[in-house]
Amino acid sequence: MTRRKIILTYLWLAPLMFGLITLVSYDNDIDDIRFGFPETFYSKIHGMSLITGQTGYAISFRIWDFLRDFGFALIVTLVVVLVYARFRKKKGGQATAQSHGSRKPS
Repeated sequence: MTRRKIILTYLWLAPLMFGLITLVSYDNDIDDIRFGFPETFYSKIHGMSLITGQTGYAISFRIWDFLRDFGFALIVTLVVVLVYARFRKKKGGQATAQSHGSRKPS
């Protein structure tokens, strides 16, 4: 793969990888919702006061945890793209070497 193809692949694959990791990390535990891996960057928690009997909820979005999760997704994507490019390069090199090799006459 050329450097340009690797960069373009990385640019569209990174947000996709972040979305995939976020969906896999989704946790819905009895009306409590959490997103994020390795950090939880969004949570919505429901609760009830035993004294007053009122119910309520709290929403928490932590920007630094979100940025860490996005950075993690960028690193995972970079590793996947580079490993894919290396295997593709090796496979292409083997095919070229085999096609240019000497053949025994039949």
